[in-house]
Amino acid sequence: MRTVERDLRAAMVRGTERRRLKVGGTAGRLNALSPLGVMERGYAVARNLAGGALTSALQFVADQKFILVLHDGTVIARTDAGA
Repeated sequence: MRTVERDLRAAMVRGTERRRLKVGGTAGRLNALSPLGVMERGYAVARNLAGGALTSALQFVADQKFILVLHDGTVIARTDAGA
């Protein structure tokens, strides 16, 4: 009986470890795809002062204030007067 118990415990430990590794891998993939994960790699999001995303250069005008969202906070920025 002790051999059966030992085998059962070992199987449970292996199963738990497999699930832990699977969850860890999934969490890593989710982080890589998340907006904050992308920003941590050096990307930023430009937003107008109302909070809307600025996704095209055509949405900017000369001397325009906008919000630059970075992985660790935000800054207020302004386009060049000659833009």
